[in-house]
Amino acid sequence: ALYDFYCFICHGAFGDKHLSQHPDLSKLPEAKHLLFNDIVLKGILSQNGMANFSNSLSEADVEAIHHFLLKKQVEVYKKEQEK
Repeated sequence: ALYDFYCFICHGAFGDKHLSQHPDLSKLPEAKHLLFNDIVLKGILSQNGMANFSNSLSEADVEAIHHFLLKKQVEVYKKEQEK
């Protein structure tokens, strides 16, 4: 639900259903995973257009979104391997 409210508007769906010009968050590289909280809460990619959500999301919210994305990443990877 947090992803749908805060992230979907820009990043959209995952895998084959990803049609957004913004990155598919189910395909984040390890470096982005390591910086995920800083990206979302500290705005370290704000110069690239990524919003800073420190006024809207708690650390627990960001961890929940990140966990959701990790789960989606596994699902998308498995689906792509089946092709």
